[in-house]
Amino acid sequence: MSAEQPRIQLLFDRAIDRSLLWAVPGAVRPNHLTFLRFLLVPAVYLLFRAGSTEAALGVFVLGASTDFMDGAMARTRDQVTELGTFIDPLADKLLVAGALLALGSDYLVIKVIVASIGLELVFMAAGAAHWARGGRVVRANVFGKIKMVLLSVGLALFLLGQMLGAESVVRPAVWMLWAALAFAVASGIKFARSNREAASLPQKAPRSGSAGA
Repeated sequence: MSAEQPRIQLLFDRAIDRSLLWAVPGAVRPNHLTFLRFLLVPAVYLLFRAGSTEAALGVFVLGASTDFMDGAMARTRDQVTELGTFIDPLADKLLVAGALLALGSDYLVIKVIVASIGLELVFMAAGAAHWARGGRVVRANVFGKIKMVLLSVGLALFLLGQMLGAESVVRPAVWMLWAALAFAVASGIKFARSNREAASLPQKAPRSGSAGA
């Protein structure tokens, strides 16, 4: 683990390692969990569209759980890769977007979040092109990680409230989603600054292939 990591990140990784990662075999690598999350994206979308809300919620929670696990595993087991740096947040965004698009909710916050995810995907594509030309990787920042936690928990609560018809659960979930949106803005600003700093550094040789899983 890097000494440069925020203390809160180190504590979180330690907690995940002791509570969950002890049960994950050494042969399983962080990117394997990320690829699993990609596979769950269409499952979440199709289950919601089919009206199987309970099953969709269960699959969404499983997918969100792998997000907490793969990052902690990569850092605690010293298995961080440049490929993982790109595909991990991509899988997160697609999982959340898939659930939101399937809901088709009239809530303004959900429409704004879907639009913001689309914008983030554009930024990620630009970052991937910069990396392919030998540029530096800009890793996720603490605001982005907090945003993802709030999004995952808020969306799970929103789905649960919708399923139960409980407005008392939906209301705080919506506020949590607005909070996630605020952290998304802060994360975007910090990402833009970090990307500008990385662009000013000397570039490495262009990459001819992808990093391994």
